[in-house]
Amino acid sequence: MMLLLLLAGCRTPPVGVVVVDDAATFCSGSARAEVNGMLATSPSLSLREDILNCCDMAGRVDVTSAQLPLSLTLEWRRYANQTGDGPFTLDLSSLAKSWSVMLGSNCDRTSGVCGDFAEALTGTLTVSRQNGIEYAEACVEAPQSSAPNPLLHSARLWFPNQAVK
Repeated sequence: MMLLLLLAGCRTPPVGVVVVDDAATFCSGSARAEVNGMLATSPSLSLREDILNCCDMAGRVDVTSAQLPLSLTLEWRRYANQTGDGPFTLDLSSLAKSWSVMLGSNCDRTSGVCGDFAEALTGTLTVSRQNGIEYAEACVEAPQSSAPNPLLHSARLWFPNQAVK
């Protein structure tokens, strides 16, 4: 019983666990993702442009890693009849009405236990189009309090400027 009390008071992370608390440190260098407090320092990113009737610009990035309990998907849309190719740097805590951004997980949506973070996102998303190719860069956080489901509690995602194909 005494051993359990001692371990419960321990505030240092286990060996091999990297803790990156501030956004400036998290959102620098190579891509990284964090789901429910578990960090992936070299996740696999799959970016693609979505062709939708509603939107001038739309894309998504799927993030997977063996270091994460769930994969992540970041989706963005700029609704039609907007002008310019950017770059557009979006403040996700006060998103313009011409844009929508969602961060979620690709866990089993048919069971109803997976939710998406469409509100309470913080950070930035920068999107541009150059010579017909869309580019994106993101520093996104979805804090624990915004998750209404038992599987996806919190998430953070960073990736530097990437072509969306």
